[in-house]
Amino acid sequence: MMGFKSNDQVESSPFTVFGRLTYIERDDTMAYGRNYYCKVMDHDVVSDDDTLWEGETDRYGYYESELLINDDPDGDDGNTRLDIYTYCRTRNTNLGQVVLHQQLRIPYAFYSETYPDVASTSIEADISVPSYDTRIPAMWTFEDLLRTYEYWNLFSGYNPAPVTAIWQAGVNSYRGCDNNSCFLLPDPPTYLNPEVFIKDQQINSSDTVVHEVSHAYVYNLAGSLGSCQTPHGIKSESSLNCAWSEGWADFLPLVVNGDGCYDFGLGPCGAPYVDLENAGYLDDPSFFNFGEAVEGRVAGALYDLVDDHDETLDVTGLPICLITDVILPAPLEQSFPEFWENWIDSGTGFESELDSVFFLNTVGSCVYLPVILWGGE
Repeated sequence: MMGFKSNDQVESSPFTVFGRLTYIERDDTMAYGRNYYCKVMDHDVVSDDDTLWEGETDRYGYYESELLINDDPDGDDGNTRLDIYTYCRTRNTNLGQVVLHQQLRIPYAFYSETYPDVASTSIEADISVPSYDTRIPAMWTFEDLLRTYEYWNLFSGYNPAPVTAIWQAGVNSYRGCDNNSCFLLPDPPTYLNPEVFIKDQQINSSDTVVHEVSHAYVYNLAGSLGSCQTPHGIKSESSLNCAWSEGWADFLPLVVNGDGCYDFGLGPCGAPYVDLENAGYLDDPSFFNFGEAVEGRVAGALYDLVDDHDETLDVTGLPICLITDVILPAPLEQSFPEFWENWIDSGTGFESELDSVFFLNTVGSCVYLPVILWGGE
């Protein structure tokens, strides 16, 4: 008979699988799971499940497979029609970003329901991760990695770093990083790559994630800016080397996440936090120490160079690539004074404007300050 298909023909027609990955963000809003590595699978009861297609979600969490042949030669449910599902992992191999479960050492995976005995030409297999899913902070962290990657790729002038982040519910110490979040160097043969560990008790802080990732970016391109031999805090004096390394890492979250507060919890500027945008030389130094050995002062100075919120002594809004062009080429600075000296030596300019910003943030040498502070008199 012409013009009609039998039921068997319809059931064996090629089909596509499409869908959208969504989840609930830290602030209880719905978000798209972008740039996740996904697979469309055929479920088998006895034999191993078969991979039918693999790809990644787009910016809006959407994926769509190519045409798939509806034939299951190793089916064990009495017919040859496929039983399909999709899963997406917190990994993007093209971008080099991944969030791993600390104990299992594998990315987190989120699954659609299974659609048995496919009998249509398209299957919509959405994945909606609810707020009560205890694995959802892995998705927050993955988005933090992607947001940092995107900002750095667009504005720094340098290639983003591959980042392996480690997070697990209830785990607050890892590889000697006791009760804290840390950037960890390779330790062969077990740990071949640098890792960013995020303490579970700090998982609500996107700034904490980006802070640790910022260490990974500098390390990937140039090595370490320095280290801290003793406990340190954003408002407390430590050493020039410690304040420079940690100040850089306090600064990058401000521009990546788009506000001038360093948030230890939910932001923006949500308790507990430190307002680095509005900190200045009029602060009580017993509450927020002054000088280049204070990481918060270093971070505030760097932020005032690139932000567009002018103040009396802050009239700059420079691209971040001017900072990275000084920091990343050798020799690698080990303190804020070295950065300031190399900036001048590089001929980048804006010395009077920068000196004014540095005075505002209680750092710098104030050599050029009178040009702005007293109108050049």
